[in-house]
Amino acid sequence: MNRIYLLFIIISFHQSTKSQNFKTHAVVADKLTKTVLSSVNVYNDLDSSISNSEGSFSFTSSKNEINFSAIGYNSIQTNFNLLREKDTVFMESKAITLDEVVISNVDSFIKKVIDNLSNNFSETPYTNDFFLRSVLKKNNEIIKFQDFSGIIDINGLSKTSEKKKGIQILNMRKISIRDKNDVVNFKLPSFGEILTLPLYIDSKYQDLTEEKSGDNNYRKIIFTSKNKNIDGQKLYGHLIVNKKDYAITQYFVSFYDDPSNATYKETFRGHKYRTMKYQKTFNLSKNTTTGKYTLNNEKLDVLLEVLADKKIEKTTYYDLSIDYFVTKSFTNEVVKSNFSGDKEIFKAKFTYSEDFWKTQNQLSLTSELKTFIDKATQSKENKKEFEVIGNF
Repeated sequence: MNRIYLLFIIISFHQSTKSQNFKTHAVVADKLTKTVLSSVNVYNDLDSSISNSEGSFSFTSSKNEINFSAIGYNSIQTNFNLLREKDTVFMESKAITLDEVVISNVDSFIKKVIDNLSNNFSETPYTNDFFLRSVLKKNNEIIKFQDFSGIIDINGLSKTSEKKKGIQILNMRKISIRDKNDVVNFKLPSFGEILTLPLYIDSKYQDLTEEKSGDNNYRKIIFTSKNKNIDGQKLYGHLIVNKKDYAITQYFVSFYDDPSNATYKETFRGHKYRTMKYQKTFNLSKNTTTGKYTLNNEKLDVLLEVLADKKIEKTTYYDLSIDYFVTKSFTNEVVKSNFSGDKEIFKAKFTYSEDFWKTQNQLSLTSELKTFIDKATQSKENKKEFEVIGNF
């Protein structure tokens, strides 16, 4: 079987002229269990948002239409008028398909996925408007928080198309709090690390199997490395593919299958640490206007363990969560690059815009984030014990 290089493509919608803005704020929850749902796509042809970890979302658009979609749930199509009196949107989980057929020849199916890449994704470069949130916790307490909005160049599939590269940060807010006695300073990744994830799938090096997806319209392909890497771990993950057009609608990958036995490494100061989780999930959907697929959102989760030693009182766990989603695609804007894709995101220095962040149509602040921001603001006065960095 030929080696496969998976590309993550983002295609979406043209922005129209705004005449009237409709606004809503609510919570998304499971209809049966009443459990709140995070990472639910909230969108229409013009705008896009996503629910946060508390299920809360804010959405503003000039079009009186709202759609909700999430893996494993029936999509909802409604409008602002119908949601006006509701504080909760309930989503119904899809019924489990009992007669779903599992294919035996996964290799041939994956080949069709690759053969249809040019039909399902754009071959030419384009630009996207995006939103990104990163939250870093130390032993379950937030120590760093950062939000971005901006524009980014995206390359198409074609090898002959002009390769564009650029990130323009339009708005940013960030704040961190660090105990001055803490000898560990956790660095956040770059845009390049967050957004780039090439992956080779080859039955020579990986076991490819199918698992029931729970929906007759999709196939779920599982991949697992046959051999362990130098850290004693196996890469594993899955693809969810539309059976009708062979398009990837979800991609998940994890680099650690046995975290309790992950290899320890040392910092230049001699502190021992190990990565226990590094996972990425991409969700994609088809744009009805272009007929191409677009990346709705991506989630990155990382867990790092730092062992106790003479300078570190107790074993410490750092938990990083990053959410990225596209607010508008094919904006055809000229990206005036003002931040390197190779630079750690927390090193970005941009002025805080109070007007933007009060009215932004993106992720809502969770109660946990609000508490952290208040704590960091109060800690600015205690310069002997804490180092607070932020732009607001």
